[in-house]
Amino acid sequence: MKKRLIALTLGLLYVPISSAEIYITVNALLVNPACTVTDDKGAKELFIDFQNVDVNAVVKTPPRNFDVLIKDCNLNKMMNLYLSPKDNGYFSYNGVDVLATTTDQLGIEFSDITSGKRKINVQRYERITPILSSSNSGKISLSTQLVANKPGTELKMGPFTANVSLLVDYN
Repeated sequence: MKKRLIALTLGLLYVPISSAEIYITVNALLVNPACTVTDDKGAKELFIDFQNVDVNAVVKTPPRNFDVLIKDCNLNKMMNLYLSPKDNGYFSYNGVDVLATTTDQLGIEFSDITSGKRKINVQRYERITPILSSSNSGKISLSTQLVANKPGTELKMGPFTANVSLLVDYN
């Protein structure tokens, strides 16, 4: 009994000690908050309708103007606009990259008309200067115009569509 007690006591005193370690590195990137971009009524999606377009006067179709509200970010920084085509890509028209539509060689040219008129290339960052209503809220005014790389009578008749994402970046 005494031998068992000594063996049990020695067994309890002998606890193998082992350890391991792992180094933890924490990385992060502090970023400015993303801007909220909406139409002038606060909607996240904007629809532009050219309605019925006379094939003999495609480029004479009146432009469609609209405002884009930019808020919840620091508008005192340098701002850039980026138009990213979603379905049909883009093509060059008179030296400007325009949004392609579902009708071959029919496109939509964008212009910044906030202060004057300046054509905006799609698929490129373009500097913008919003009209400020506060330090974190403002608007830009844009215009869309139909353009064609061939005479309207050579375009495929029927409905056409195009989709683009409008992104605002600042630094």
